[in-house]
Amino acid sequence: MAVVITISTLGHYKVFSSTNATLATAMSEVLNELETHNISLSMIQFTTTYDAGNSLFAYIATCKNK
Repeated sequence: MAVVITISTLGHYKVFSSTNATLATAMSEVLNELETHNISLSMIQFTTTYDAGNSLFAYIATCKNK
């Protein structure tokens, strides 16, 4: 699955998320997208979740806009 980018209403935050059957793939997709956007790690909070019913991991990066 591709990375979904959501921007807050006032534009102060961006959320990058990926959902996949493997955590490594979800992480890789989000990290590659963050690198593409040249976002500093000091401006990111990461969250990981697992949906046992669907056997899917979600990896989420919440970033404060520059």
